[in-house]
Amino acid sequence: MPPDQAADLVCSAVFVKDMKRQDGNWQFPDDTILVLQLMNCGLSELKRFLTDSVVEGAADCGFAEVWIADFTTIEPYGEVELFCILPEDLRGYYHCTNRYRKPFG
Repeated sequence: MPPDQAADLVCSAVFVKDMKRQDGNWQFPDDTILVLQLMNCGLSELKRFLTDSVVEGAADCGFAEVWIADFTTIEPYGEVELFCILPEDLRGYYHCTNRYRKPFG
């Protein structure tokens, strides 16, 4: 999937999930974390399309936190790439390594 199309889908998914959050019987609707998993486009390609306008559009939701997680290029127990949309003070790209990796297969 082209990364510009994936960026649009991320915004759409946040909007759809926010509508569901408002409709349901959520016990803590204002303290909910949304994590979107990428399936067809790696975060390394997508992150340059996560411009201020795209991120701000997704940040206008009622979630306490919104993260994009990329598992597309890793092996089990491997490293994960994350992009934080909300909260604003954490906004940006994170490359997370697994310090607690098993020493055997």
